[in-house]
Amino acid sequence: MTSLTALEVGVSLALQICLIVGACQWLLRCAQDERIGERVWTCSQVLILILTALAWTLPHLRLIDFRDLIQVTEASRITRYESTLASCIYYTWICGVSIQLLRLASGIVQSQRLIRAARRLEDCRANVFLSAEDRDNLSGELEFRISRQVETPFCWQISRPIIVLPKALSEAPLAEVQAIVRHELAHLRAGHPLHLFLQRLVETVHWYHPLVWWSSAKAARSRELVCDDKAVRSADEAVDYLKGLLLLTQSSAERIRLSAGAALQGTGSLLQERAARIARRTWSLPTPAGTGACRKLLLVTALCGLIWLPVNVSASNRSVWSPWPRWSASILHELGITVRDYEIDSHRLLQHKHYSETSFTK
Repeated sequence: MTSLTALEVGVSLALQICLIVGACQWLLRCAQDERIGERVWTCSQVLILILTALAWTLPHLRLIDFRDLIQVTEASRITRYESTLASCIYYTWICGVSIQLLRLASGIVQSQRLIRAARRLEDCRANVFLSAEDRDNLSGELEFRISRQVETPFCWQISRPIIVLPKALSEAPLAEVQAIVRHELAHLRAGHPLHLFLQRLVETVHWYHPLVWWSSAKAARSRELVCDDKAVRSADEAVDYLKGLLLLTQSSAERIRLSAGAALQGTGSLLQERAARIARRTWSLPTPAGTGACRKLLLVTALCGLIWLPVNVSASNRSVWSPWPRWSASILHELGITVRDYEIDSHRLLQHKHYSETSFTK
């Protein structure tokens, strides 16, 4: 893949992400039910990762073309400028990805250290934090740990399901602890630690995109709201849960960023919003599945995959398909499958040496 093709892919992906995030917001507004946001935002992050992988692996359609309007001499000059711009963008992107990978790795290591340093509860004591209904619905082993280093509970699911509780919460009234534990159980049952890890991958690859960070904040908010709905099943449980949240907000210690563990997230404003939402909740209203919105988002993503900006002036108008990336084309060549990994007529933009007739006679 040449630098110009890479520039074409990068710029087009940025536009496609804008359209996908905009489609998510539009679908949620049309649904008028924010409870499906968790599923929609998670689906969008998975689709962004898939779209990114396909963009750097397969050829794409070039439905928009204005290269006939550019003269060859002008195209050569634009090509040089675009090559320089593509190189600058590439090295800047590499630096950003490296920083994000270091942050992700640091968060994972920090989470593991917190878990190892936390005191593990014996099964007989841990079962006290679970109500009878939660124990019946529990599949597999669940490990509880108590930590003095954290001020908010979080769950971990990479190797085995673990819930880490702060020391202050473990000494709270049992009903309040059980309400908070139900919230963390909802994170584990929904697979939110994995969703958070996928979100971090999207943030790592597309760190430059402001809408990626905006959608990540929306996804984190939606995860907390949907787990609040699953943790609180009656008005009495709502009172206990709100008391537990109040206890957590009273702590002033530094919050630790967890890259692979789903923590009980929330700034002061978000916690106030969640508390107000729980107070006015209608208990008989079931949580919608949100599968219809995800299917619509899948269709929108497929259409977005057809939008590629014509920024590569070296692209040929003799084919509506871009060349295969060289790394994937080389794999196919090893398998005996011949594909095109070069631009048709790209030689027309190269500088050629012209020899006079006398130079050949010599």
